[in-house]
Amino acid sequence: MPIKLAIANNNPNTYMPLVQLGIAQAKLFDLPVSTLSYDIDYYPPLVTAVSSYNGLLVIAAGNAGINNNSNSLHTDLKNLGNVIFVANSTASDNISAGSNYGTSNVDLAAPV
Repeated sequence: MPIKLAIANNNPNTYMPLVQLGIAQAKLFDLPVSTLSYDIDYYPPLVTAVSSYNGLLVIAAGNAGINNNSNSLHTDLKNLGNVIFVANSTASDNISAGSNYGTSNVDLAAPV
């Protein structure tokens, strides 16, 4: 069962509660795997929502071209044990120029 949230603005105070709701729905329907893509530096309620989800959460690493090893939100989410961060790669299996990367907070890359 797909759960998709489409939010027109980039205000975390508007869309992050909806992301929390999406995670709650995934938990309610006992979905074993869910995906998430967001654009925010830190949002503690997201860590709480993910910690209550028993499935695997696959999260986009981001598109700012930065090293995620120093991203505290990604570190906190990784420490929960049910999160995989995915960078985007080129067809030749190299990290895309705009993709976030990191040895500790990015698990794998996949072509876009």
